[in-house]
Amino acid sequence: FWLRNEHDRLFRGTVQHGLPLEIGDTVQILEKCEGWYRGFILKNPNVKGIFPSSYIHLKNAHVKNKGQFETVIPVEDSVITEMTSTLRDWGAMWKQLYVKNEGDLFHRLWHVMNEILDLRRQVLVGHLTHDRMRDVKQHITARLDWGNEQLGLDLVPRREFSMVDPDEISVTELYRLMEHRHRKKETPAPASTHHLSVHVKSLMSVNLGEELEVFFHIYDGRENRPLSERFFVRLNKSGLPKSPEKTERQCTLFVDLGSSDLRKDVYIVVHIIRIGRMGAGEKKNLCSVQYRRPFGCAVVSIADLLTADSKDDHLLKVYACNTESEWYQIHENIIKKANSRYNLSGSNTGLAVALQLLHGDIEQLRREYMVLFTRGVSITRKLGFSDVIMPGEMRNDLYITLEKGEFEKGGKSVARNVEITVYVLDIDGQILKSHVAAGSGEPGGDEYHSLVLYHNNSPRWAEQIKLPIPVDMFRGSHVRFEFRHCSTKDKGEKKLFGYSFVPLMQEDGRTLPDGTHELIIHKCEENTNLADCSRYLKQPFSKANLPSNNQTLKGTKESFWITSFLCSTKLTQNGDMLDLLKWRAHPERINDSLSKLKEIDGSEIVKFSLRERQKKTLKSSTLSYRDLIKVLKWYVDRIVDAEHQDHIQQVLKASEYIFKYIIQSRRLFSLATGGQNEEEFRVCIHELFMSIRFFLSQENKGTSPVAQTQAVFLRTFPAVYGELLKIFTVREVAGFVRETLSSLPTTIHADCPLEAIKLQCIAKTVESQLYINPESRCILLPVVLRVLHAHMQEQRDLVMCARILTSMLSLIKKEENVELIVESLLGVLLRTILEISNRPQPAGPAMRLQFQDVTGEFVACLLALLRQMSDRHYQQLLQAFSNKDDLRDFLLHIFTVFRILIRPEMFPKDWTVMRLVTNNVIITTVLYLSDALRKNFLNDKFDYKVWDSYFYLSVIFINQPCLQLESFSPSKRKKILEKYGDMRVMMGCEIFSMWQNLGNKLFSHLHVHSHLLCGRFLFISSLCSCMLRVRTCVCAPCFFCARFCRPSL
Repeated sequence: FWLRNEHDRLFRGTVQHGLPLEIGDTVQILEKCEGWYRGFILKNPNVKGIFPSSYIHLKNAHVKNKGQFETVIPVEDSVITEMTSTLRDWGAMWKQLYVKNEGDLFHRLWHVMNEILDLRRQVLVGHLTHDRMRDVKQHITARLDWGNEQLGLDLVPRREFSMVDPDEISVTELYRLMEHRHRKKETPAPASTHHLSVHVKSLMSVNLGEELEVFFHIYDGRENRPLSERFFVRLNKSGLPKSPEKTERQCTLFVDLGSSDLRKDVYIVVHIIRIGRMGAGEKKNLCSVQYRRPFGCAVVSIADLLTADSKDDHLLKVYACNTESEWYQIHENIIKKANSRYNLSGSNTGLAVALQLLHGDIEQLRREYMVLFTRGVSITRKLGFSDVIMPGEMRNDLYITLEKGEFEKGGKSVARNVEITVYVLDIDGQILKSHVAAGSGEPGGDEYHSLVLYHNNSPRWAEQIKLPIPVDMFRGSHVRFEFRHCSTKDKGEKKLFGYSFVPLMQEDGRTLPDGTHELIIHKCEENTNLADCSRYLKQPFSKANLPSNNQTLKGTKESFWITSFLCSTKLTQNGDMLDLLKWRAHPERINDSLSKLKEIDGSEIVKFSLRERQKKTLKSSTLSYRDLIKVLKWYVDRIVDAEHQDHIQQVLKASEYIFKYIIQSRRLFSLATGGQNEEEFRVCIHELFMSIRFFLSQENKGTSPVAQTQAVFLRTFPAVYGELLKIFTVREVAGFVRETLSSLPTTIHADCPLEAIKLQCIAKTVESQLYINPESRCILLPVVLRVLHAHMQEQRDLVMCARILTSMLSLIKKEENVELIVESLLGVLLRTILEISNRPQPAGPAMRLQFQDVTGEFVACLLALLRQMSDRHYQQLLQAFSNKDDLRDFLLHIFTVFRILIRPEMFPKDWTVMRLVTNNVIITTVLYLSDALRKNFLNDKFDYKVWDSYFYLSVIFINQPCLQLESFSPSKRKKILEKYGDMRVMMGCEIFSMWQNLGNKLFSHLHVHSHLLCGRFLFISSLCSCMLRVRTCVCAPCFFCARFCRPSL
């Protein structure tokens, strides 16, 4: 009995009926018996044998087509499966590179293969995080694509990182994936919103020993101002985050960066503060008091992140300023490369951070980067609020920047070491707890301590703090700044010598204006009691507001400057706006207030209109959405008769946001009242859409104002669907859309730009979330087909027609409205492909590219439609022809189109997957149409042109290079045979069957044309020896019949 040799890693199969195995072989098991298996190696299924169970590792799999032709597919990650099969194919070709003396590619491929094997091990171990696994798979597929391209192998269609099965997706989607991977140009529309992910790792320096504070912010180098609030991270004495278990304190997302912010002069600025002694070299026993002191600064351009690897860790160089007086502008000096004003803080000092730019809205990021949000991440906002403020979206943040101060020596021989302590106090003089924030990432505190700049009576700090004060606490609250001298002698005491303050709201309700404020420094003693704030609040706080007779304070040299910026959706700094909001208190001023309205910034008007509307919606019976619907309807009803359309067009351009507010306002009211007035709301919406349909139904010349207004509405209309779906059912919204689009004039004018806008609206509709639902597709499909048919019949706007048809057929399912699409579009689709294929090739590469794209998309649409057709659909199609001439024209058209489809230049050389799908659809369709050919064009109805077109198609089909399986590798040949079989044999058998159906009765007809038909068959017999099966079953009988008809042959 054979025993395993522990030192031999191969099973040599020396036992009776043994199956030799090598490492890496995949075997399929047929039987098992007492520690032995019987089966075969997948790459050679004809040889079966036995082997010990100890030599293999069992893998989960599922079986397709159980029986004689079953296929066993391993249940594993598709990327692993592709790696395994690809590396096997590469292995044989890699050896041939050495034989052919292609040393350069030989060595490069060897390195890539080893790299892929290493990555494969990482994936199989299963210890990678979700984000790391994603990165590894992306790297693997990039390497696989590179190798396939270098070796001239087929292009692999992928979605994300996984290969797609052509049978599992529509042909239009397959074509889109292939085209995207081939030309690398079908990229998604660039996102308008971007976000910067920052993960602080560590600070590396030989001179550490003190705790550090690290502040990040986005900085506009063009306008010399910060674009965001600060992100704050605490580091321990080793330079590592103090709270490693709380990832939100070391990771942040700078949100809502616009595309204009991704430029070279926008930077990530990092300021590093050390917490410790006044001088970095002082002895520990001199002073136990700790100060916040400058350490260093780092700067990196956001534009650099666009070209860098998105997941690379960055080691930022840290610079220190030569003099502390330059600290406030050290980042500007680094940006301007003013080398004389700063230097490296140490040759080995660097801040390790991970920086990554993310694109899309925040909800999209939550779906795509779940791990990032699950483990915890702080949100760092831009300064300012978003352009669109919806009901329920509230923000109330006051940002104060400690700019600079001017202080007297106070009887000292040297300048002061000034530290500012900041407090926020309410109307009762109580300190607001946790309402002073140094930045996101760390919770707010009760107070904030500024930097201390050594011996400087004119310090400039440029430190930004955030005061997230609730709206109801703003009135009566104020901010107090206490100034202390930090002595470096004695016990290092901090002695109070003055204070400043600033109220947050004026008596009339206006908040502290944005901008720079010069505050008065009120002198005081160390033991001064500031707890009773009523004593100092009666004093002036700003030099700008001092009365002219107060020369004492005006003449003092001491001042303190701050810059304030309010980001609030509830408070305003505009007095005219407040006068308008409080018009009932002074009705006599209403005319003056309204006249000033046009001078008020638009964002203020929008902000307070929304706020007032929301308050009324929630607290009274006045329904703001009802008023807004009435106003919108009033505008729409006057479009047809209005002489000037500019103001109406401006309103319609904002349709998306108007509907957003209507729907959100209705939802808030419904939530507050338990769904009252539901029927009234629905009636209002229906009446609004009736008015819209009436104005859209008006026929006008393309240059008329009404036509331009129609175009404006159609551009924004698809953006409304998603909002309507928040309240109405899918069928209701689909009904609104169908009736609205159906109201458009059906006549196509060649010079009317509205037609192109109409098609764009249809395209956005088909690509919307509404159309994805099968229930709504049934409702919308007729109007989409009607518009498409009209344009394709006229051969107009074919690029947009192809886009619509591609999106539509990508979603269509088996038996879902197929007969409706076939009836409406199959004939015109065939004519369109014939038309654009017969056009002369346009000059210029750009025009040629567009020409090819449209042809390919229409071809993919035709294939997708034919693949969805069943026997029932073909029967309905053929029965729909009223006479033989129409059927004859259809057959000639489709056979001609099929010949175009199998031209070598139809698809790029490496699109074998697409060619096989195309051939599979062609032979399936030919099998269905053969019956119609036999029934309608035999005997007395014989039509040589149809039969010749059929046989010509069959011959060139069989001779296609992509079907010559003998030229492929064994693994590729096996995959094709398992999925499609040998399509040459299938077509050869069909030719033989069709020839047999002609019968001897047709020899009189064949006498005239048999020499031409015979030429088709002789062409088959000229194929290489590998076509012996086809030649035996087809060519011999055909050639005999031809010789019988024409002995001269």
